[in-house]
Amino acid sequence: MKLFVTSDLEASVRKAHADFTHVILDRTYHSLRPVFFCTGALMDLPIYLWADWLNHDTPLQRWQAAGGVLICRGNLVDAAGPNDVTLFVECPFSIDTLSHKTQHTVEYTVLPIPNWRTYEQALDTVHPPVEDMEKLQRALWKFGSSDHPALTLLGMRSGYVCMDIELADELGIPHTQLQYMHHAFKPRDVYHISKRLAPEQGAMREVFGKVPEIVRKNDLHLTERKALKEMDRLGHIRLTKYRVFPNKLLNIKKHAAIRDKKLSDLAAIRSLVESLPDHLQT
Repeated sequence: MKLFVTSDLEASVRKAHADFTHVILDRTYHSLRPVFFCTGALMDLPIYLWADWLNHDTPLQRWQAAGGVLICRGNLVDAAGPNDVTLFVECPFSIDTLSHKTQHTVEYTVLPIPNWRTYEQALDTVHPPVEDMEKLQRALWKFGSSDHPALTLLGMRSGYVCMDIELADELGIPHTQLQYMHHAFKPRDVYHISKRLAPEQGAMREVFGKVPEIVRKNDLHLTERKALKEMDRLGHIRLTKYRVFPNKLLNIKKHAAIRDKKLSDLAAIRSLVESLPDHLQT
């Protein structure tokens, strides 16, 4: 199978569709700040939309029978079966991912030319340098507790309990950056609800009366969480979300190994992409 790059994804999709019958446009985004591709520009072509979380495969079956351009999100590899050409709206972060997603592609694959600085920033955010994770670990010590209600609710004897804004301020970093950093510590979320004035609206009033003062986030239905946030906005309650971290040190060596592997993967895919010919000039 051949590999190409393109600086004009729409033109490459049209070229692939003109030459072959079964074309896949993988609309999976890998970076944190992607440049979104407007699929509306292709609506004059026979387009089929599919995602692996849909509860029916009708678009996929129609594409398999009639051909055209299948715009997909999710893990399509085995569901779609053989195809002529695969194009990506965004380049994967590793050659392994690229190979996995194109294992049934017969003719060629086309990758857009990435902004590598954006990729590096995404990797640093999701898999931060070791010194940043050590700093986060030290910052958590300030929030150690053995009697916080959130710990009691979770059946934990001790741990670290704080709000995101408190931890972000302690570290001196943006709140958005912290959201990715703390995943390695596997915290659990607990809501503390201070009730004020019951709302008149029926659905919110029901949630107001039903939800206890302190509750695990995972014990709430999505609609209940949305109602709580809306009641907090309107002043019916004061909603506080605590992150509860286990009283366990992060395995820094393991984190460093994962980060080094991600950096190596990114370097390899970059080297590959920069060596490929232009699809529109072949």
